[in-house]
Amino acid sequence: MTMISINIEGLTPEKENILAELCKTSGCEVLCLQETHRETNHRRPKISGMRLVVERPHSKYGSAIFTKPDLDIISTGITDKNNIEIMTIDIKQCTITSMYKPLMDHSNSKNLRITGKEIQKL
Repeated sequence: MTMISINIEGLTPEKENILAELCKTSGCEVLCLQETHRETNHRRPKISGMRLVVERPHSKYGSAIFTKPDLDIISTGITDKNNIEIMTIDIKQCTITSMYKPLMDHSNSKNLRITGKEIQKL
């Protein structure tokens, strides 16, 4: 299985075209995006050749997972606690989880990492 995970720093139509070509040439089956910067009132992201299976819109952050259209999705899930975005898809072969924690305060290094205790609380 080929997966790509990328912090896209704002998903634009131009970046959607680049990602579509990347997924096509690499044979990508699952594409995880962080920092889509898409508010709920904006159009939903589209990647040609892929389907959007789970998304958490957010104006500053936001995440999404795309898959090949023929990939059989058993379930999806979103957890958003303390601004930590966790998206999960279950497929026949495995479970795929994409986790994103935005930087809160660049001057405070304690906010720059996620700890094992934080993960356990989720």
